[in-house]
Amino acid sequence: MQSVKSERAENIIKGILKYARNDANIYTTGWCFDGGWSLQTSLLAGDKSKACVVYYGMPEKNLENLKNLKSPVYFVWPMQDKWINKEVVSKFENNMKTLNKSLLVKSFDADHAFANPSNPKFNKEFFALAFIEAMDFIKANIKK
Repeated sequence: MQSVKSERAENIIKGILKYARNDANIYTTGWCFDGGWSLQTSLLAGDKSKACVVYYGMPEKNLENLKNLKSPVYFVWPMQDKWINKEVVSKFENNMKTLNKSLLVKSFDADHAFANPSNPKFNKEFFALAFIEAMDFIKANIKK
């Protein structure tokens, strides 16, 4: 994570978005570090972005950047997470509300990486519920 240069990652994402057809619909999802990049990709995708799923990833804090968000966000928050904690999530909720952006936060009494089967903190029940709800969220936002 620390070796990723944001500018390079953004350029790669922009290249992929440019490669996609002009009428492409973009749906993003990611876990942890990639959860934060799921949101960043949705921001970069602009009007092409139709739904964004973030599993315990760092949300965007800059209001000016969030103004560019065009898609609704489903944010999975494990309440025992020490990094993506209540303060971080509350700030994100307030920022999204201030900007009248669509955000659904789903909290679980679990710790970071609860949806990772290779992690000792994996919670099969919460993983299944979060996955079903995330897929329902994406399906509900499919543009035909």
